[in-house]
Amino acid sequence: MNRRSFVAAGVFAGCAWAQKPAGRRVLILLGPPGAGKTRHAKALSSRYSVPEVSAADLLKKSHGSKSDLSKALKSQLEGGALVNDEGINQLVLARISKGDCHNGFVVDGYPATPGQAEFLEAQLKDLTFPEPVVIHLQISDKLVEERLRRRGRADDKPANIERRLADYRREEAAVLASFKQVIRIDASGDEKTVSAAILQALDRQ
Repeated sequence: MNRRSFVAAGVFAGCAWAQKPAGRRVLILLGPPGAGKTRHAKALSSRYSVPEVSAADLLKKSHGSKSDLSKALKSQLEGGALVNDEGINQLVLARISKGDCHNGFVVDGYPATPGQAEFLEAQLKDLTFPEPVVIHLQISDKLVEERLRRRGRADDKPANIERRLADYRREEAAVLASFKQVIRIDASGDEKTVSAAILQALDRQ
């Protein structure tokens, strides 16, 4: 499958996260832990006035449900295993099928595997969305480790960081290859610089 890649760099002077119509566009934030996916997904959600679809939030909310799917997901998480594709796929499908997603949405933390990417593309086609635009936040493992250590969350222990990075890197190339439109962003800079680069790249489309 041919893929159009966009390389964004530099600072766009005076750029702000002002609201702007999304045009029924689906944006997907991909990158390793610590790359800033959630922060930039929330900013894009606000700018384009569309929902943020967060895999982490969907998993958290599922814990309060008594459905068989939620019970299975909870069991996987408590056992230290990665959530299987089928489980997270169904949570995402239920979310993007809601009316508030009709005009577009921003995805954070999904898809994480080629199987999830294939599923998402098929569902977007069924829902008559255009090809999604992937914003790939690129950052070195060394900087990821530094950021996560500074963040200081309970799960940001060296062993956990190493495992999560390995999980992401193992699937990264195959997931990206699933999409036609990929914007590559240097995510090593500060938040303002990275935000400006994302907007500049999106405005070129």
